[in-house]
Amino acid sequence: MQKLEQELWNLKMKGSEIAAYTAGFSDLALLYPGMVTLESKKVERYIWGLTPPTQGNVLAAKPLTFDSAKRMAETIIDHGRHQDAMTVILD
Repeated sequence: MQKLEQELWNLKMKGSEIAAYTAGFSDLALLYPGMVTLESKKVERYIWGLTPPTQGNVLAAKPLTFDSAKRMAETIIDHGRHQDAMTVILD
């Protein structure tokens, strides 16, 4: 059990891999629900593992549920990818 707890505690988003991070977080939260018993704790823990720019934007939105935090993070990352694609096209 301690290994799962450590894995959830140390889980971090890598680059813009929001889908992989969210899936990993969801799986670990299901395997070790004692770490995120309250919805607010789950939201806090999820946001903590996001990359710093995404983390700040999601925190500013003050999501109350895991689903709203997840949607906000995905929207921010998707927007960033879209902006990067537009920059490449315009260059």
